[in-house]
Amino acid sequence: SHDRAFTMTPIVHEKFIGWESAMDTGAEFSILFPWKYITQELVLGATNGKKWGHAHTEGEAKNNPMGYFHLKHFYYFSNNWGTQFGFSGIRFEPTTNRRNQRYLYGADAILRWNQSNLKEIMLLTEFWYQQEIFPETINATTFISQKSPSKDQWGYYLFADYKFHQLWSCGFRYDYFTDKSLTMKDGSPAKNAI
Repeated sequence: SHDRAFTMTPIVHEKFIGWESAMDTGAEFSILFPWKYITQELVLGATNGKKWGHAHTEGEAKNNPMGYFHLKHFYYFSNNWGTQFGFSGIRFEPTTNRRNQRYLYGADAILRWNQSNLKEIMLLTEFWYQQEIFPETINATTFISQKSPSKDQWGYYLFADYKFHQLWSCGFRYDYFTDKSLTMKDGSPAKNAI
């Protein structure tokens, strides 16, 4: 949370990740590709998957480890303008006994103009899509396996910030989150956006 450019956690982070990100034990590999016109960094990681979000306990062992990747690109427009954008993917199991799996797919981008440390304009956005897949169930009377419906949620935020002094800036953030798997009694999508 201390790395964010704002004090309040975005709604999509609260729903998918929590106040902090994964608090796990694992290994991470990163490599920086210094191409001629664009700089790329690839991060690959795997953790034990015991805990997700803010934690004070070790958590419970899962059937499989959690895996993630983040590919980001940095590009200079000029001496004062730069942009960075990336793509993320996470796979983990939230429970041990239900054998459900969660997949998170994300995209992030930032555009920044900077004049020394005195003035700065920053535009920042993140989009996240989460799909939770449940194991198939078997009908007790027909003994036919049935695919359980998945839980699909997504959200994003847009943040604009203007730094007008070395210690002062002002900004505006718009958050959005919705659960597309919620339906009304007649089967139509439920309006539940935050």
